[in-house]
Amino acid sequence: NNLTKNLIFELKNGNIDILILNLFNEYEKELKIIPCKEVNDTLGHEMGDLLLIEASNRILSVIRETDFIGRFGGDEFVVILSDLKDITIIEIISNKIIEKLSEAFILGKEKIHISASIGITIYPSDGSNPAELLSNAEQAMYKAKKNGRKQYHYYRKSLQIEAKKRQSIVSDLYSAIELNQFEVFY
Repeated sequence: NNLTKNLIFELKNGNIDILILNLFNEYEKELKIIPCKEVNDTLGHEMGDLLLIEASNRILSVIRETDFIGRFGGDEFVVILSDLKDITIIEIISNKIIEKLSEAFILGKEKIHISASIGITIYPSDGSNPAELLSNAEQAMYKAKKNGRKQYHYYRKSLQIEAKKRQSIVSDLYSAIELNQFEVFY
């Protein structure tokens, strides 16, 4: 896996920052926000692939030659920024990516708009290995998405605490159902 190899290489060679982007699109006619997967379902896989290629080209147009972009899965991309001298570069690049991806995409006869939610994690303060860094960036990305999309969010340890609390509540609810610990009152 090129993404993991690149992450390991960058971890060995200094500070890196990871951005995970999640793309959403909206049809201009309906202004209905739907996952990029819907492009495959409505316009076909060829158009969905074209959207991903065009989105990655736009991302490439704003990152530096020393940076790396990879598709993480579905409609998620990972951008690895390395050798940063100034932390503000992260925000500048994140804002440029959001801006570029907000411009309309023309796919066949359709005009598609997408938005990006970006999660940011920083090595070594947020994690020491590729799996941990990717997980943390993903948590931050979901927070950005929850806050309204078209924005970025930095990973914070409190995000992991919140995720563990949610998982614990879900687990407790399943246990309570199995043990018939619920009563219905009218």
